Amino acid sequence: MSSIHRKVKFRAFLTALSCIVLLHSFTTPAEAYERNGIKWPFPTQIISAYTDVTGNYSTALNQAITNFNTSTQVHLSRHDGAPWVAQVQNYGAVDWEGMSKTNTGNGVYTVTWARSKVNTAYIPASTAVSRIKILWLHELCHVWGLGHTTNPRTVMYWNVATPYANGISSLTSDEINGINSIRKGAIMKRTKVTHDIDGLTPFSVFNVAVSEVLKGDVAVGDTVVMRQTGGEGDPGVLEDGQTALLYLTPTGLDGELASQYYPVGVTAGVYVLDGDVAALSADNDPAPQP
Repeated sequence: MSSIHRKVKFRAFLTALSCIVLLHSFTTPAEAYERNGIKWPFPTQIISAYTDVTGNYSTALNQAITNFNTSTQVHLSRHDGAPWVAQVQNYGAVDWEGMSKTNTGNGVYTVTWARSKVNTAYIPASTAVSRIKILWLHELCHVWGLGHTTNPRTVMYWNVATPYANGISSLTSDEINGINSIRKGAIMKRTKVTHDIDGLTPFSVFNVAVSEVLKGDVAVGDTVVMRQTGGEGDPGVLEDGQTALLYLTPTGLDGELASQYYPVGVTAGVYVLDGDVAALSADNDPAPQP
């Protein structure tokens, strides 16, 4: 199950004393891409290639990953054991060269596993690397959250052979803009509920991906660790998959906890996206303007 991705802009401000993570709605001008509702929790993901991904298939996959990394705000890498798997098999005459499948678990954005497949019945091992590369790009884009387009000069045209025949061999501006627009929506990921301060008070610890920085030392793609007072389901505490505007301040704690942040004023600094409006998590007051 997948969720529809809203158009949001995520901004992070960091000073020596505080961190403010701001979320604003935005409209992408002249969108020439389609979203399929899929969204990953963080912009850095690993692809695991099965042993059948060899020769030209492997070279083309590496080139497709490099194209992603050099052209977009997303970073992909290739290692064993990842939930995103690339496969090459003879699936027979099933009318598709490539196919991608994803599972989003409970439907709250987060992809739990994905498969990107190439069908050797149509794409044999002797196929040119550039031809296999555009197919991998097409399938990787599907898994990242892009749907088909009607433009035959884009990677995401429904029939990959057509853009390839038209001279398209890498991500076009349409795919790049689409990938980056999905990248801009930051998602909360709860890592644990702990009682590590006084042994009594529960704290929810979240990883928060930062997608835009206007001031300070945080960089796009960084993950900020935030802790909120309260456990799962408590009033004002964020949930997995939510997008929010955050006013953060360093915890002032010792050791590894010193790098973490608290929301300012417990819940006063937490605003959850509700449609196109960021509202205070505690009482739904509108967010202050920066």
